[in-house]
Amino acid sequence: MTNFGDPAQRGREEEIGASAVNAARSAGVKHLIWSTLPDVEKISGGRLKVEHFTMKAHVDAVVRSAGFERHTFVRRRSTSRI
Repeated sequence: MTNFGDPAQRGREEEIGASAVNAARSAGVKHLIWSTLPDVEKISGGRLKVEHFTMKAHVDAVVRSAGFERHTFVRRRSTSRI
């Protein structure tokens, strides 16, 4: 999990997330659990920009392609409509 609230991580969630995923794969992790968020920019057709949601969502592709035996995405379900 990345921490958008940490000023040192802000704007670097894709980089930090991809590094964490790659480190887990290199360490032999078999089942990765990744905390993610929906890509609001994609869902809204570009009308809404929510940087930390989009960056977390982009790491999902890194998780999928990393070759873990299993992976799980934990995503908060939104009750509001875009």
